Amino acid sequence: MRGRGVALVVAAGLALTACGDVSPGAAATVDGTKISRETVDEMAQAVCTAEVTYAGLVDQPVQPTPTSIYRELSLSLLINEQLALDVADRLDIDVPPSSYQAGQDAGLEGLFEALPSSALEPFQDYVESYNRLQALYAAIGTEVGEASGDTPQAAAEAGRAYVAQYAEQQDITVDPRFGGFTDGRVAGGSGSLSVPVDAAAGVRPGEPPDVSGLPDSQICQ
Repeated sequence: MRGRGVALVVAAGLALTACGDVSPGAAATVDGTKISRETVDEMAQAVCTAEVTYAGLVDQPVQPTPTSIYRELSLSLLINEQLALDVADRLDIDVPPSSYQAGQDAGLEGLFEALPSSALEPFQDYVESYNRLQALYAAIGTEVGEASGDTPQAAAEAGRAYVAQYAEQQDITVDPRFGGFTDGRVAGGSGSLSVPVDAAAGVRPGEPPDVSGLPDSQICQ
């Protein structure tokens, strides 16, 4: 089993909406805001590199994983971050960097130092986007007052639900090569940017991803 120090960074609960035509060079657009394919690919490769590097640091085996999974996670994160930023703007909520940057690197210093220079900045961007999204969810949930409790986790869950409802009414388009929306996240790309749909669909909780038949270029290992 691979290390979970990085997994906590990539395991965000993500809520999304529909797909359609997308502007050239974009992996997705959110109400006209473009998320570039280059950004998604660089971030996905960096998260793959971080997982492999972390496994080496803690002397654990690497679980071979389709690279499409990292693209799906990265694009899902970036879409949700943009949605949450839009909601915060509409509600006039200020989420300063100090609310999500303080302590965000705790436990990752050694990993940052071990990463090759090509992966360091995009992986740091991933970590920052993840932490900012959680801070946005908590601030939004607190503002709308729909939390089922008074804990930070309850506020974040309320914010997540509020953003998911907002997303249903927004113009969100995704390049079909990156996938469609399945169970609340990007999955099942149809073209060269992803793996075959049947391979992606074979991933089940608690089971290793199926990489049989995939070329090395489509496997993080």
